[in-house]
Amino acid sequence: MPVYPYMTKAGRRYLFKASVRNRQYLRRGFRTRKEAAEAEASFVLASRGGERAPRLSEVVSGFLEVQAGQVKASSYRAIEGRIRNYVLGRLPDLPMDRYDYRMLSRWWKGVQESPLKGKNAVLSLLKAIFRHGEVYYGVRNGEVGKLLPFKDFSVGEGEGKEGRKYLTFEEFRKVYSLEEDPYWRLYLLVSFFTGMRISEVRGLQGKCYDGTSLRVFQQVQSKAGRGYELTTPKTRSSVRTCQLPAFLREKVDVHVREHSLDGDCFLFYARSRGRKGRRIPVSESTVNRELRRLSEESGIRFTSHSFRHGEATLLAEEGLSAEEIGRYLGHSSQEITRATYIHETKEERERIASLLEERFGGEFP
Repeated sequence: MPVYPYMTKAGRRYLFKASVRNRQYLRRGFRTRKEAAEAEASFVLASRGGERAPRLSEVVSGFLEVQAGQVKASSYRAIEGRIRNYVLGRLPDLPMDRYDYRMLSRWWKGVQESPLKGKNAVLSLLKAIFRHGEVYYGVRNGEVGKLLPFKDFSVGEGEGKEGRKYLTFEEFRKVYSLEEDPYWRLYLLVSFFTGMRISEVRGLQGKCYDGTSLRVFQQVQSKAGRGYELTTPKTRSSVRTCQLPAFLREKVDVHVREHSLDGDCFLFYARSRGRKGRRIPVSESTVNRELRRLSEESGIRFTSHSFRHGEATLLAEEGLSAEEIGRYLGHSSQEITRATYIHETKEERERIASLLEERFGGEFP
């Protein structure tokens, strides 16, 4: 449990807080930190009637007490929730020296099979709790150190840390068909066929549209706390003009006309704020919420950046060079385009297989 310094007229003194069987104890007046820690260990041992190892719930209580003084309130709530749901909620409350590898590995397998995204964060918390038990109670249990971090070895095309890295045209068409709101239908089309970043799409205003193309020269960045600010794009190369195809140009014209958007109005504005909202860009959380809904309904994993990857791959399939695609997307180097944004497609693999079959199929009877 934690040892704390405090000041008296006689100088610095130390106190300890101990939790025994869900009751809190505090003792003051120790001259050194070591003296307070030794007194605490003796007190805890005597309070348990000679039982050496504390139970998991007691160690967790002390661990959370330390965290409360070291992390922000939001982080503390996240830590507390993970421990409640995935540690105390899944492991039996035993003395700390009673957990063996078989029990812990069974627990870890259950966490890995759960839909939780931050699986390794839970494992790190358990290891930190066991370290806390070692430091403050002198109970060493090396079994938890044998648990290996989670790695997702599932096979999938273009799978990334946050989901699909790119969308094929057929997948995009399926996602688009599920959207019924004209506002979001236009957002999907602009994002996919221009390959703009989410901050660039949110930063589009009436003055960025000249009737034939969209000029990218600003982006929206969220301020710390609340609000937003318009800044220059990510790199100098990101300042560019996206010539719109006729079908997309017509839809932008209709959108601007129906919503009476002037030069300072955002194309994708905060609709929840009425007419005033036209001067405020749609929030990133609102965009992501809509995309998550479409992802769940379609069964296709993607994020807002998947549109950018999808457009790059689509243009590569149509025969454009990496240099041309890079300029269209606003990349500072065509190497970035080639290495990161142009993905191998199923059709490309099939074309290569057919070529090899045609050339070498008869060579190996």
